[in-house]
Amino acid sequence: MYPTHHAIATAVAVVPLRAAGISWWALTQFAAGAVFLDADHYGSYVWRTGDLSLRRAYTFHRGRVPRDEARFALNLHVPRLLPGRNRPAHALVVTAAIGFLAATVPALRPVMLGALFHRVQDYLWESARVSAHRDE
Repeated sequence: MYPTHHAIATAVAVVPLRAAGISWWALTQFAAGAVFLDADHYGSYVWRTGDLSLRRAYTFHRGRVPRDEARFALNLHVPRLLPGRNRPAHALVVTAAIGFLAATVPALRPVMLGALFHRVQDYLWESARVSAHRDE
């Protein structure tokens, strides 16, 4: 999924959360965790190339995986355990570390829940496509 997809899904998810009485501050933290987890794509691009251009980083990551080679079908898999080259923050150990930190620092729980929401979206997207590169 692209950051724009995560932003749209997060905006939709925030509506019932706000209706349930969740504070605007907690929703802002949730949205930050849900959308900005993809900053690792940018970081990995800068690390490898030394180029700080956000536009070129976005173009690079979009171009890494040809979209026409995947088709929709069930593709369940075990998520990546360790950080990968293109999405280091998407690894299970990173999610677990953020979860542990959120358990010890309650103020970080909305950020963690947002990051978890992001990972669930990615997993569902990857699991609905055959030939999908899981290191997108």
